[in-house]
Amino acid sequence: MVQPGNRGTAPPILYSLLHVARADRDACVAILPSDHYYSDEDAFTRTLESAFEIAAGQTSSVVLLGARPSGPEVEYGWIEVGAAVREALYEVQGFHEKPAFPAAEQLLQRGALWNTFVMVGHIGAFLQMAEATAPNLLKPLKASLEETHCEEEIRIPESLYDLLPPSDFSRHVLAPASERLLTLRLGEIEWHDLGHPDRVVSTLLARKANLPEWVEGWQAMAV
Repeated sequence: MVQPGNRGTAPPILYSLLHVARADRDACVAILPSDHYYSDEDAFTRTLESAFEIAAGQTSSVVLLGARPSGPEVEYGWIEVGAAVREALYEVQGFHEKPAFPAAEQLLQRGALWNTFVMVGHIGAFLQMAEATAPNLLKPLKASLEETHCEEEIRIPESLYDLLPPSDFSRHVLAPASERLLTLRLGEIEWHDLGHPDRVVSTLLARKANLPEWVEGWQAMAV
């Protein structure tokens, strides 16, 4: 699906989910950001497969993958965990998106997890959650999709996006519906969001990898 602009993460995710639901009302889906790093991809894949198994058995819940934090990071979202459902699987008490440093320190001490934004669930669980938390966003998306034909590539109408306010999936859909969520803890896997060049560089340096040519230019610009 091609967006005509940036309206945050909620509109494209919900538009995609509605498109999947039109093709298969019983689908179990995963949402995976494309700019993340995992130190052990095989271990990550095993955890993702476990999330699919959990979602298949608990069709009213959405499963979030949570990473063990290595410090009080203020640029990530945090998942505050609740009661244990089983080993490595917890209820979700709440979300904290990019908290201030003192709050991040407290979350670290309380055993909160970093939100990887990897989500797995039955298509109905996602859409029921959106219906409860963001009905004014879901309604125009549904209406627009009804006029769209299934093709290899779907272009979201610019006229639709002109009407939508910016909205964040974590803040506006997940956070108000924490009772519908479960979090599955990744194992001893190093995880980073590579959405900023500095984090790409720090991840490469930590792995003693060869730095790409653009790094020198980026570092010069940053100074």
